[in-house]
Amino acid sequence: LGHSFPTRRSSDLKKVDLAAHQYEKNPEREAKYLFGGESYTTFILRITDKKGRTDIKGIADLKGKTVQVSPGGNDAYTLEEYNKKNNNAIKLVYSSADQATTVKSVEDGRIDAFISIKRVVDSLNKTYGDVIQTVGDPIASSNTYYVYRKEDTKLKSDVDEALKTLKSNGKLSKISIKILGGDYTTND
Repeated sequence: LGHSFPTRRSSDLKKVDLAAHQYEKNPEREAKYLFGGESYTTFILRITDKKGRTDIKGIADLKGKTVQVSPGGNDAYTLEEYNKKNNNAIKLVYSSADQATTVKSVEDGRIDAFISIKRVVDSLNKTYGDVIQTVGDPIASSNTYYVYRKEDTKLKSDVDEALKTLKSNGKLSKISIKILGGDYTTND
C-alpha cells in the first residue's frame, strides 16, 4: 500500500535511469530528484476503513484514531502535514505490512483505517473479501511522475514528449482502462 522511493545510493551509482512506481512530488523528493513535467496517472488518496463503519466520514473524523501509513509514502506525508496543523490529532502507525495483513488489521480493529486509492481498495476487496471501503472526499489528489537523476534532463524531455503524444492520441487513457480498469490519467 506504500511505495518505496529509489534510494539515493542507487541514483549516485547510476544504476537507475528512470523510476516509475506512481511517485508523487513533495518538496523533499524534488530536492533530490528530477521529476517529469508530464504526469501519467492520478493518485487520489482516500480514507479506507472497515466496510459498514459509519463514524469516519472525513479526515477530521480520524482524530484519536489509529491510521496505518507507509514509511516515506505520500499517505504518511499527507497525514503528517495534517498532524502538524492539528496537534497530532491522528495516531500514525508506520508499517510496511503486506496487503493481506493490512486488510486483516482493519477487519480485526487493530487499526481504524489506512489511506489508499479506490482502484487498490476495489482490488483488495476482490482478493480478500468485501471487507473494506473508501469513505468521504479525497484527502489529497495529485499526479504521478517518472523520476530521474537531476542531470538527466534530455531523458526527461524525451519521455515527457512521448507522454504528451500518448495523451493527445488517447492511447494513455486506453492503456489505463485496459490495465487498471478505468481511466486514471486525469484528475477529472
